Amino acid sequence: MLTGVAQYIQEHEPWAVYLKPEQVSKAMSDWLQNWDGDGIIAAIHEHNSDLFAELRIPVVDIAGAIPGIKVPLVHANDSAIGKTGAEHLADRGFTNFAFCVRPDAYWSQQRREGFVAALDRRGMSCRVYEIVPLPDAGGPFGWQRQQEALVKWIRELPKPVGVMTSTDLMGQQFLEACMRAGIRVPEEVAVIAADDDKPICNVCTPIEEHGIFPAQFRIFCAQHMGRTAQVLTR
Repeated sequence: MLTGVAQYIQEHEPWAVYLKPEQVSKAMSDWLQNWDGDGIIAAIHEHNSDLFAELRIPVVDIAGAIPGIKVPLVHANDSAIGKTGAEHLADRGFTNFAFCVRPDAYWSQQRREGFVAALDRRGMSCRVYEIVPLPDAGGPFGWQRQQEALVKWIRELPKPVGVMTSTDLMGQQFLEACMRAGIRVPEEVAVIAADDDKPICNVCTPIEEHGIFPAQFRIFCAQHMGRTAQVLTR
């Protein structure tokens, strides 16, 4: 998103940009009342859309975290993301499916619903696992317990199984749990995720192995399922 904004600025007249990567401070609402700006691009995670409406300037939400707010939304079609993931795995010949969802996130629920609905139309079903975000405090202990529970669930899944996670970060967490469980990827568990977060994807699949993994996946599908694999990139 920031790349697109930067490109627009370079192609048009310069903007004065206030960039706040983390959560906006509570004092922002007071400051905005007297701000002589032209527009706001915001990732809205709180029910403060009334404040933006009062500003009488264009406001666009890019998060889609809160349904029903009175602000225009420019966001991915989360239901279609889930649908695409389900169809990709089903077309590869999988008959067992699972989805990892963030129960507190509207967009994640939409992706799960799209995934489940696409399988339902094919007469298939899937198992759903909820991964709740850990609090900022507490160190690695909560994460350790979360991974132990995920490992137990992965071991209980029927194999081979096609799994989709809501995000790349969750996909990395799932792959780490597979490693702990001694589960072979993709022979026993094939994992796809969404968002195309390149740094996280590189952690999961280093650059030099980008050609190796698709080749292994294609061979696996051909040998065990009698199907030709097509690896989605973007």
